[in-house]
Amino acid sequence: MNPTPTADQADTESACSRLIVDFANSLDRKDYPQVLKLFTEDATLDRAGLVMRGIDEIRNFLEARPAHAVTRHLCTNIRVHPQGHDAAEGSCYLQFFQSANEEGHPLPVQVAATAVADYFVGFVRQSGHWRIQDFRIRPTFQG
Repeated sequence: MNPTPTADQADTESACSRLIVDFANSLDRKDYPQVLKLFTEDATLDRAGLVMRGIDEIRNFLEARPAHAVTRHLCTNIRVHPQGHDAAEGSCYLQFFQSANEEGHPLPVQVAATAVADYFVGFVRQSGHWRIQDFRIRPTFQG
């Protein structure tokens, strides 16, 4: 590993790291159109073995999420490794919190579920823009 990345490597790492964070933030805001913009048309999302192939299956999965759920996806230890000029691989740790808020009470709400998982992400550059092509979520701890 080169301790001093080139400008192109640093740009790749920054752009791909941002995709991971934008995924988590947009998911928590339930901004599903924005989530979908992060993926390629032929992307794969693998949520602990539940595999969605293509943007339409990912959209259906997102739209089936409970409307009353409050979530926070906290991403740490993000690493991105360029794989040539137009591809990269990344990973991070995820700490996940979820609760139901069926009554629409003001935040904060009591945490009902927490978990830790690993994200493994494949990125591609298309028409000058980085996108997620493969997103794998692997649970590590569940509380």
